[in-house]
Amino acid sequence: MHGAMASEHGTPGKLLFKGALAAVGVLLSGRETAADLRARVKEYRGDSQVAHALRDLPRGWRVFHDIGLMDESIDYVVAGPRGVFNIEMSVGAGTVVANARGLHTRGRRNNRLVDQAMRRARALEGRLGVEVQPVLAVGGADLTGREVDGLPVVLLEELTEFLLRDDGRRLMWGQAKSVLDALEIMTR
Repeated sequence: MHGAMASEHGTPGKLLFKGALAAVGVLLSGRETAADLRARVKEYRGDSQVAHALRDLPRGWRVFHDIGLMDESIDYVVAGPRGVFNIEMSVGAGTVVANARGLHTRGRRNNRLVDQAMRRARALEGRLGVEVQPVLAVGGADLTGREVDGLPVVLLEELTEFLLRDDGRRLMWGQAKSVLDALEIMTR
């Protein structure tokens, strides 16, 4: 599912089914291996979980999926009255520890997601002209700690609550319109 979607569109089950069906078709065509298929299904499962977690965002919030940025793609960008958020996802990592020493998954330090979230948020800020808050959402895991180097780390089921938490930040109407227009163009 590419492009912008209102938070109430694109049910998680439909996303997972469409993604799995597409992945099986590619596997059967001989262009992917079974390992590629497993990785693709895991990605679609994560997309489905994020869509499910964001389904309760109120009116005035927009969810953008698959934003093209330089030589990479940002999975989710959420824009609303509180600002713009770059959502990075980690699915099924067992126990995740977020603290001053870094992000640890499966007992090993893994700051790749932290670096990726920060890099993508800064690049997106350059394109949009407004602050972009990176967020790491963790699904299917136990989470200890809530921040790594200024990057908030939240459980997927708490993502909407985190986005709606009032911290005094506001996106002005003119900024919001400019951001939404730019994000629409970037999803094409």
